[in-house]
Amino acid sequence: ERTMQGLRWDGAPLRKISASMESMYDDAYTIQIVAEKDVLNFNFVAGMLPFLFNLIQDQRSDTSLTSRKTHEVISTLHEIKEFIMPGGLPDKNRQKLLRNLRVIDLLVKLLQCPLREGDEQLHM
Repeated sequence: ERTMQGLRWDGAPLRKISASMESMYDDAYTIQIVAEKDVLNFNFVAGMLPFLFNLIQDQRSDTSLTSRKTHEVISTLHEIKEFIMPGGLPDKNRQKLLRNLRVIDLLVKLLQCPLREGDEQLHM
């Protein structure tokens, strides 16, 4: 079961965690409170990753680009543009998020996928 009720206690000894404002290790993990808008921005970008990844896989495996798929691609690219330029002004933090989640890498790979002759070029 994948709910909280499905968790089982293993009987391991309980450990207490404490925190201080002093940093002793540069590579230590930190836990921070994140603003709600940052969580929403992260989730928006993370939600695009599977679509872009699958699209690239389809293009590399000779799956035909249909008019419906083309519409989805164009809509997604438009959403990305609107996301990084809210109100027509570039948002540096949103651009960094695209870079850090490697969406930029996926977009470059997508642009490197050649269009096949025939219907596929007509859809674009």
